[in-house]
Amino acid sequence: MEIKATKRVEQEYIKDVICNKCGENCKSKHSGTRAGLQVCTDPDYPGNPTYYFHLCEKCTSELMKTFKIPAEEL
Repeated sequence: MEIKATKRVEQEYIKDVICNKCGENCKSKHSGTRAGLQVCTDPDYPGNPTYYFHLCEKCTSELMKTFKIPAEEL
């Protein structure tokens, strides 16, 4: 005989993603999903810090306008 019970398990999840530059939410106004740019640097030299940050769509666009060589659109 099987005796069944319900077990509640707490699970960690990402509630929101905030832009590190402007402090606004990185959710798309149209779809409600995460939008913008997520960056995690991978230093070539041991001892250099690794950085992890998010930029919203607006801040990503502003950053890309400063590029001397335009980003490739895929």
